[in-house]
Amino acid sequence: MIKQEKAVFQQKKLTSILAEDELIRIEEAFNMFISDPDSDTVRPADIVNAMKKVVGREGGIMKSMIELFESINTPEHNQTGITFGYFIDFLIQRYNSTEKEAVRKKFELFDVHNKGYIELDTLINISEELGNGMLKEEALAMFDRASSDKEKITFEDFYFTMTQFENRNRDKSDLSPTLPQNETSFSNIL
Repeated sequence: MIKQEKAVFQQKKLTSILAEDELIRIEEAFNMFISDPDSDTVRPADIVNAMKKVVGREGGIMKSMIELFESINTPEHNQTGITFGYFIDFLIQRYNSTEKEAVRKKFELFDVHNKGYIELDTLINISEELGNGMLKEEALAMFDRASSDKEKITFEDFYFTMTQFENRNRDKSDLSPTLPQNETSFSNIL
């Protein structure tokens, strides 16, 4: 069940980064750079050059988009071109690496013994130390929900649980039947 939930979560990851209308606008802009009607690829260099011409007028977000395209502006990509799907995959990977770093810092707060995982007793102790009033039964339920092997919570378990909960609270969509909104999550402890 956990593997199925993770697959569904990954599919919905894109919509947690971009709204549907933003994705449509990005795809429309991307398609403007397709010069060969028999191809679905663009050269990153063409996009970077066009963006640099308007950066003085746009500033902020445009500069970050230029940096994003410059990071895939390689000879190989300029020779073969990139598809919109490749660009979106690249965008998701870049977003995930930043998000993962933030979640890893939270994980380290719970991994007080630097074992690379969180044990149930540690979770209960941290909850008691922070005085959030979580009952032992709630901690056990949270632990069971988060742990893929029911013995420990690995970073991947923690990451999945944290991002699933945060995305659910952001847009209130049903990302998983295993994380009801009224139950305790790591975010509630911190």
